[in-house]
Amino acid sequence: MDPSPSSSLLSFLQIFQPIDFELGLSIFSVLVLVVLSALLSGSEVAMFSISNKQRFELEDQNNNTNKRVLILLKEPKKLLATILIANNFINVSIVMASNFVFNNLFIEGSISDTMNFILQVIVITFLILLFGEVIPKVYANNYNLTFSKFMAIPLQLLKKIFYPISQILVNS
Repeated sequence: MDPSPSSSLLSFLQIFQPIDFELGLSIFSVLVLVVLSALLSGSEVAMFSISNKQRFELEDQNNNTNKRVLILLKEPKKLLATILIANNFINVSIVMASNFVFNNLFIEGSISDTMNFILQVIVITFLILLFGEVIPKVYANNYNLTFSKFMAIPLQLLKKIFYPISQILVNS
């Protein structure tokens, strides 16, 4: 006789540890980092897909947000370096935090270390690629001005924070 679906699900759930505060906070951190990665990836496409016509529109509408976008676009190499440095930093943080999650998610001995590693690679690659790269870039390509204006202040802040590193990258 075949086992019932509910007993299969119950036996599957027995490989997981109960989620305590530390593990829950780590899972939340991974999700927040994926959102930050998405914002940075989207801003890369949004900023660099602004056409000359859109630049003229930004110049015509004289407000602070438009000025910020135009200031960022005046130094495209530094802007790109800043975005790439910040996004790589966040992606590495995602991998480190998710490693903690996966190492504490399963009951010891319930799955092999190899299977744990394979699951980590598949799940985290999927999260970063789909939610941190592809979807935000498609969205930002369709709404480049809106996305650029939304990310102008965070990008200016990141540009100041990563100035020394981006300067080295641009000069090399």
